[in-house]
Amino acid sequence: MLIKIHQNSVSSVDSSVKNVNVNLIEWQVDEISLKGAEFMKVIVTGRNIQITDAIKGQVEHKLDKFDKFFRSDIEVRATFGVQKGHHTVELTIPFKNDSYFRAEATSDDMYKSIDLAVDKIAGQMKKHKTKKDRKRHVWTPVTWPSRM
Repeated sequence: MLIKIHQNSVSSVDSSVKNVNVNLIEWQVDEISLKGAEFMKVIVTGRNIQITDAIKGQVEHKLDKFDKFFRSDIEVRATFGVQKGHHTVELTIPFKNDSYFRAEATSDDMYKSIDLAVDKIAGQMKKHKTKKDRKRHVWTPVTWPSRM
């Protein structure tokens, strides 16, 4: 990851103390380049449909929000299909110990199906996180001392 930063010095005078110069540093980010950065790999396949760059780009764009949760060597499988006017999207994201998140969505529009499937995956991830947190934080009741 390449980040270009420029440093500018600014002098200011405090009104309560006379003749004091304080150097403040302003940092300005000019460019952020993600060349060479690795993200999860999306494998796109189609059944009875020709996969266009727009469809592939849309599913990659929607799955970008999950990059922070997974390692860079994860392969997400996205399968698109059309049958009798119904557009189907299947997403499979594997994670540790042979477990995976899987969602399937069908609608009359391919892009709507992508959105529905990504929303289902997000819900599964939230549910998994909640279950994991509940196991980690065991609730214990507070006992009050008895009055005598």
